[in-house]
Amino acid sequence: MSGVVNTFVIPIIRGDMIGGCLETLHKFNEPGTYNVFVIDQTGSKETQEKYEHLSHLWVRPYRNLGFSKAMNTGARLAQTPYITFLNDDIEFVNKKWWQGILDTFTMSEEIIIVNPMCPKEPTWGYGLREDNYNEWNPPSEFVLAPDGDKHYMYPVKPDGKPFTYEDLKTEEGYDWIVSNHPRYRKDTMIDGAAGWCLVAKTSGLQEIGLYDEKFYPGGGEDYDLCARAYSCAWPEERDECDPKFHRRVVSTTKSYMWHHWGKSKDDVSAKDPTNPIFSRPRWNALEELWPNGFDIWSHGHKDVNGQDTKFPFKRIPEIYVEDL
Repeated sequence: MSGVVNTFVIPIIRGDMIGGCLETLHKFNEPGTYNVFVIDQTGSKETQEKYEHLSHLWVRPYRNLGFSKAMNTGARLAQTPYITFLNDDIEFVNKKWWQGILDTFTMSEEIIIVNPMCPKEPTWGYGLREDNYNEWNPPSEFVLAPDGDKHYMYPVKPDGKPFTYEDLKTEEGYDWIVSNHPRYRKDTMIDGAAGWCLVAKTSGLQEIGLYDEKFYPGGGEDYDLCARAYSCAWPEERDECDPKFHRRVVSTTKSYMWHHWGKSKDDVSAKDPTNPIFSRPRWNALEELWPNGFDIWSHGHKDVNGQDTKFPFKRIPEIYVEDL
């Protein structure tokens, strides 16, 4: 790999996590192959003065743009084949993460966005609810952390102990999890991605569009982006699913980093409730954009002459983009 091929876009609304993210980013990526754009919405110059030297571009808008617009601002400035949308509570642990991303892209021309994995698995999607918290236990291939926090699970190592952050940071541990993660499948791709790190082909974004800025200040924009990629209806309306318009957004067990789940998107409005930028409602009502039904894969099923046939969900065609 030679030349600058990737741009990291990292929006921040607090300054206590970006340092570790940037330091490990530079440690575990090949120099000269990437740019780092930080969209600083902290409202203070303190973070910029401390960490700007670790970026290639540090942007301080006059207001909180919200997650979608912050990401879009960085993406529009990028001029690389790949753009990595990154949360600031991410820690890089191994240079092999990038090759794992590239290896996943080569597995299918339909893939336009790849999400690396973190061994720290959140329990949503595995059956934990508030009404079954006391009796719920993790699936057998996972184990709870020693502190028993049921909101997170870890893969089980051969010795029966949880595979944790310290394991991932070792060369042996990284190689082990690539081959032995419980969600490992032969094709090492999982349809359904988490928005804390998305590596996108710039050409793919040009095809499906950037984040919809209706999702302000944040929440739901990643689901909508994924659904647009999979949709056979957007931006045109079609009565039947057409595979040639189908794109994939996938998680991969070929690439790992550590997601601290540090709640870096905590609502900062509580610090300044008089700020008029917080008077606008948070837009996460996906059913308003997908009036015929929403699904992350943006299609449903119906019986046609006794056969199960996909039909496309229809989305409002316009992606909202607001000038600064």
